[in-house]
Amino acid sequence: MIPVIQRELDEFRNTVWNPHRIRKQDTNLPDGVPNHMHAFPQEYGLQECGWPITEEQLQEAATASGVLNVPNDFISPEFREECERFIPHPEKIESSESKHAFIFLKERVNV
Repeated sequence: MIPVIQRELDEFRNTVWNPHRIRKQDTNLPDGVPNHMHAFPQEYGLQECGWPITEEQLQEAATASGVLNVPNDFISPEFREECERFIPHPEKIESSESKHAFIFLKERVNV
């Protein structure tokens, strides 16, 4: 189900949050559309503070932090294999069908 949730979060970010307009408020924060503010910070009295990094630098940081040593799965390999016998491509499940997919698996998987 993680691929389904991630897909929904990505879609929300790309279609709802980042393109929406932030209204003017009584704060020191700029108002406008997040995507546009990121692309053109100078138009909002901001400045680009990022800097380019290489794949090698990313790899070095990942190795130093140990992030690559942490399992990126939330379930055991045996349980994943059993679930994928019934639903081989969970990333293709529509979010509206995730409840039914969960119940389907719950009724069939015995690990």
